[in-house]
Amino acid sequence: MVPAPPGYLDSLIALVSQRLSQVQVVERGENPDRALLDLVARYGNYEVRISEILDASGRKYAYYVFQAGKIVVGFDNTPDPLALRLKFGQEARRHWRERIPHCHLQNKTKTELTAEMTCEDFLDWLEANLSEGASLSGVIC
Repeated sequence: MVPAPPGYLDSLIALVSQRLSQVQVVERGENPDRALLDLVARYGNYEVRISEILDASGRKYAYYVFQAGKIVVGFDNTPDPLALRLKFGQEARRHWRERIPHCHLQNKTKTELTAEMTCEDFLDWLEANLSEGASLSGVIC
């Protein structure tokens, strides 16, 4: 049984293609245990990387925006040590494998907790918060 609904990856690619330019699928794979999509695209002066993995443990995502090789913002739900400490404090070690929605700013020197995000949420955030020619400053999660 594929962990993603039929056509899920196709609809994700179509969504990104409608809203970003120069979309290129880097990796795509579907089998009974896992569905994977990794793609790159452009949004004005920005490079965008979108990754999703769906498996028995749920959905893992990473949505990153780069400019001049530096991370402008990155949203993901990996079990990041700093995000775990922000959420659980002294109890972080007890939760070390939990997926914690968070974002990275300032080339990954700042981390903030966020709500769970979908690809469509990310694209909405991108359009609302980054003008296509904007610089690195003033970005917020």
